[in-house]
This record gives sequence, structure tokens and C-alpha cells, in this order.
Amino acid sequence: MSNSFLLISIVAFVALSVVSLFKNIPGSYWQKWEFLKLRTLKVNRFVIERIGTSSKIDHAIKGSRKLIPIGYVFVISLCLYLFFKHVFRLLPFGIKHSYFHQVLISASIASIYFITIVVVLLNPGVIKKHNVSRVNSYFRNNNLIFFNDKVCSTCNMIKPARSKHCSVCDHCVMLFDHHCLWLDKCIGYYNYKWFLAYLFSNIEFLSYGAYLCYQAIVNQWPNGRKWSWSIIIDSTLDKTSRTLFLLAVIYTVITIVFTSFHIRYLYLGVTTNECEKWSDIEYLVGRGLLYEVLDNQADEKFVEQCISRNTEDNSYETVYISLKDERILFDQSTELPLRKIVSVTDELDNIYDKGFINNAKERIFITDLG
Repeated sequence: MSNSFLLISIVAFVALSVVSLFKNIPGSYWQKWEFLKLRTLKVNRFVIERIGTSSKIDHAIKGSRKLIPIGYVFVISLCLYLFFKHVFRLLPFGIKHSYFHQVLISASIASIYFITIVVVLLNPGVIKKHNVSRVNSYFRNNNLIFFNDKVCSTCNMIKPARSKHCSVCDHCVMLFDHHCLWLDKCIGYYNYKWFLAYLFSNIEFLSYGAYLCYQAIVNQWPNGRKWSWSIIIDSTLDKTSRTLFLLAVIYTVITIVFTSFHIRYLYLGVTTNECEKWSDIEYLVGRGLLYEVLDNQADEKFVEQCISRNTEDNSYETVYISLKDERILFDQSTELPLRKIVSVTDELDNIYDKGFINNAKERIFITDLG
């Protein structure tokens, strides 16, 4: 009873903390979720960069993180073992001996293992010297978040549009989305569709598992008893079925929320990495610092306004810097026609957004780039 009370208290505390945090973040619910996710991505990147400065710690972490996907498979296997040992026998006769449920249970287990292995082993789209030219010509730069002739300082190669150098795996990945902690794998051009399949298979596996555990719990009820969440802490019912049900429900919700982000990214025609880049553009627009250069002969179409300090006389002047490498391009004395960008949605075009259906097709039906 005390352990169950402690678990409920922790869940309630986390829920209240999230609600309290949401109230202090301006904007819609989607904007609140985006804010939290982007901040998490930046914190993760900061931690990785700081830890990476120590070769010994970095080597230890690189070795230990290989255990994470193994640990994931172990947890799934342990839950399945507990399910068949303690829960399956408690299922109603109509489910336990149903050919449909037997096939569905087998298919769910096979798919979760198969898809996990495929995502882990499949090449995400690592950019090498032999394919960098083809990749660079395939993905267009938009001169806003991706630029021509940009070089990866680590790989010493051209950095194609929509790619990123993963500091964890130490290579550039085409159409980079993110580095998945649970799979210890970059998610990119070749394996993104399998990553989506991984998410959906987890949703099916967890939700169906929750349903089966629920049926096992219901089958133990006295006649006439109605459903109540207090049943989860009822010590007269099987503990394993109650625990697995609670875990499955919690992780189903978490996985659905995470999957909804990726469905939305497909709708917007962006990756997780690009969403973070667009947030930087939104910040500049919100501060009134992003300008479009209306001269067709200019090297860059968009520039950032900032204040520069002259070290000789300690004076300050307004200058315009490159979004590509933060070089000073010109100052306010240069007579170039400029237009302040005041709206991201109305004035900036995402050339990678081709509509939800076409965006999905582009990620699923891919071209071999070597």
C-alpha cells in the first residue's frame, strides 16, 4: 500500500509541475509543447558538448550508451515474460482462446522486435566523400536556415542542405531529424520511415497490452463492481496485471504525444532539427532583427541586424551580419534596399513544405543517394 501511494504521489507531483509550468509559458498548447521540447533539445546539446570535452568521460559514455537499446529490448522482454507468466492465465476465456487475439499478440510481439532491429541496424544516411556531391545537388538550400557551400568543420566536407553533423555519432547525416537516445541511432533520410513505424508499433504494442491487462483485471472483479482507478491499488487483485496496466497506459500517452510531434512536423514540412532552426528565425523576427535584402545582386538574401562596437573609439554602429557564418556584410551607411521581416508565416516561405501528403511521400518513398 505504501509503495502504491508513493507511486501515485510522484505521478501527481509531476502532473502538477507540468500544469504549473504550462501556465507560465505564453502561447497556444502547441507552442507550449514546442517551447518545452526545443529547450530540452538545447539542454541536451549543451550537455553533450560539455561532456564531450573530456575524452575519458566521452569514451565511457559512448561505450555505455550502446547498452540503452539493449536495455530497451530487455525491458520489453521482461514485461512479456511477466505478462505470460502472471497475466495471460487471468484473461477471459473468450480472449485467451480466441484465434484473432492469438494472432494479434504474436504479430505485436514480432513487429516490435523486428522494427526495433531494423531501425538500429539501418544506415540513417551517413554522408561520405563518395556521395556528398550527389546529396548536395539533391537537397536545395533556402539561404535562410541552409546555405550554399557551407562546410562541416569536423568532416571537412560540403554540408548539404537539411543535413547535420551528429556530435554523438560523429558523422554528417542527410535529412537529419534527431539522435534517438533509446535506439542510440541517428534518425535521418533512410531510416525515418522505419522510425515512424517504430513509434506506431510501440503505440499498438502498449495500448493493446494495456487493454489485455485491463481485461485480466476486470476478470478478477467481484460481480457488480464498477471500474475505478482505486482498483490499481487494490491488493486483492493480481499485482503484476495492475502494474503492467499502469505502465502501459502511461507510456502509451507519452508515445502518442511524441508521435504527434512528428506527424505535425510532416504536416509543416520540417524535421526536428529544422524546427529548432526555424525557432531561431522566429526569435529574430520577434525581435525585429531579420531583414530581406531586395538587391538581386546581393550575396545573401536575408541578414541579421545587430550592434557592433568599434574598439578604436569605443563607438557603436548598426551592422548587418550573415546568417550563414555571422560575418559582417555591410553597415547602415551602405545604401542597400532592405525590408524588415515582421511575420514568419506571411513573409517567409518554407520551400521544403510540399503539403502533408507529398511531405509524407517524400519521407517514405525515398531515392537511393548512395
